[in-house]
Amino acid sequence: MPMIFSEHMEHYDLETIFPCRSDVIPPYERIEVDIVAVHCLNIEAKYFVHKSTWSYSSKLWPRDILPSCYQKRCRVMLFSWNDGLAVTEEDSRFVKHGDRLLRLLMENRLEDPTRPIVFLCHGVGGLIVKEALVKAHLDKTGTIHIIDQCTRMLAFFNTPHHNVAKSVRNIASAAVNPTAPDVLDKLDKACEEHVERMAPMEARGRLYRRRVIINFHGTSLYRGTGMLLVEKEDTMINARPDYWEKYFPVYGDHTSMCRYRSSEDLTGETVLKTIGLNTHLALRMFPTMEIINRPRFRF
Repeated sequence: MPMIFSEHMEHYDLETIFPCRSDVIPPYERIEVDIVAVHCLNIEAKYFVHKSTWSYSSKLWPRDILPSCYQKRCRVMLFSWNDGLAVTEEDSRFVKHGDRLLRLLMENRLEDPTRPIVFLCHGVGGLIVKEALVKAHLDKTGTIHIIDQCTRMLAFFNTPHHNVAKSVRNIASAAVNPTAPDVLDKLDKACEEHVERMAPMEARGRLYRRRVIINFHGTSLYRGTGMLLVEKEDTMINARPDYWEKYFPVYGDHTSMCRYRSSEDLTGETVLKTIGLNTHLALRMFPTMEIINRPRFRF
């Protein structure tokens, strides 16, 4: 079985799972939004964690169910980042994975770089997305800031926004294969660096402005641990009043909260409708072209 923290060669990918062939999409089903799903740590030791995170049996809901919320006018991509965090000092930093995400997004959006983006983030995946958006926002070269400007919605599944180190340690400690103490220490350091980088952006109100934020929280204890891996209070950003932040409790633990057996699954139906409706709200409230044409913020 693969380790939670990969020691093999680095592998990053942004796999398009819907539509199967973008070159044969009829004009009336043109792609209007990019949906990017980012997984958490591989605590279940899965070989394809970027897919298993969002799968129940053979049902991969971002591919099989979610497009119906957008009348199939969307492109769904899964970001794969090493099945987890590596054991080296450099690879334990979230900012590195955020850099790879930015590069792959730029490469995959050449045909329409201004298309709106929706991120679906599970656990630590949310920290990686935040790292990417901060770097894109602060970009002075004029190359990657378009990613920040085009991001219209962030949907977090059990992503810790407060007490980050404690929550990430809980997640890593719940792995089916015991996590070494020195790896946990590297994670603590990575979390401290992450919080330090995020603080100025959050203080200035830049990270969540002009986009809808949804926080889904798993309400069930994680199997075998007898605890919530991420506390409710830590999943709520409690951002400024002018931010569009919403909170929804979800029946399930840290992993099962992202897995729905069918479109008739009550939890899945609620989550998917919430994502779909709020995407339309975000696109209507914050048109992408209006944001792009505005002067950039200066620090």
